[in-house]
Amino acid sequence: YLQSRGISDAVIDYCIDKGLLFEDAQYHNCVFLGFDGDTPKYGAVRSTVSDFKRELTGSDKRFSFSIPAENETDTVHVFEAAIDLLSYATMEYGSFRKDELLSLAGVYGTDKAKDIPLALKACLERNPHLKTVCLHLDNDEVGRMAARHITEALSDQYTVLDQPPKSGKDYNDYLMNSIRRRDAER
Repeated sequence: YLQSRGISDAVIDYCIDKGLLFEDAQYHNCVFLGFDGDTPKYGAVRSTVSDFKRELTGSDKRFSFSIPAENETDTVHVFEAAIDLLSYATMEYGSFRKDELLSLAGVYGTDKAKDIPLALKACLERNPHLKTVCLHLDNDEVGRMAARHITEALSDQYTVLDQPPKSGKDYNDYLMNSIRRRDAER
């Protein structure tokens, strides 16, 4: 399933090896885990055959799916969903662990300015060395509104860069568009 979405074998293998990703035996769903140290605290379930998505009961969004940087960095890249994070990691092949990568486990429309998603707030609290927040949120109304609110909330303390995908609705669309363009050029 992830390969059909353009995700590289190297990124998939890394996530499986680190226990961040597995396939459930009963339904063959992808399960994306987030950890507090060595303890799983969050799980996002995504069907490989339908639009079914949910969070595991008891999931704590403060520990949503993420890929840590190999070495301390001052930058975190932020995505709405795990598949978008994996898509970005695929496009950064070879250096996808240079910076922190964080899935917000979704964003929502809100009229509250300066609204910071729980996953991002907790990540910044746990990592005081972070100085730059790169937002890679979706190219839809909710994603653009969330980017504006997060930027407004954090720009006093952090360098916030709004970097939505260059094409498509989200980073997986952008990855798939890039793959199609590359294949057409061959």
